[in-house]
Parts: sequence; structure tokens; C-alpha cells
Amino acid sequence: MHKNLILVGGPVYNSIVRDLGNMGASTVDWATSPGEWEWIADPFGRGYDVLIVAGANREETRLAAQQLVSQLR
Repeated sequence: MHKNLILVGGPVYNSIVRDLGNMGASTVDWATSPGEWEWIADPFGRGYDVLIVAGANREETRLAAQQLVSQLR
């Protein structure tokens, strides 16, 4: 069974996020991101989607995660 992925952290700390950027699936410039998330539908062609939650630094990543959680409430 395939599972969707939630990836926390940008390409400096998360190699899967780096791979998604290198292959053009992730279009966010994580180095300058104020903190956001990006949903990517089936980027590897294996039947699962990816949600990246990240920002340019640790604090902005934390803020992005908090914003996502508040929208889910």
C-alpha cells in the first residue's frame, strides 16, 4: 500500500525535498520562502502525493506548520 508523504523542512535539511526541486516537481524557492506548503500530486509516478511544509529557515518552517495546522482545525 502506498502512502502520501508529509515532508517538513526545505532542501538543505530534507533530501527528498531537494530531489523534488531538482526534478522540477517542487516550484517553490525554499531558500527565500517566508514559510508555506506545497502539494505535489504523484511526483514519482508511484500513486502517492507529497505535501512539503517548509520555509527559508527553522522559524519560518515552524510558522508554516502552525498555519497549516490552524487551517485544518
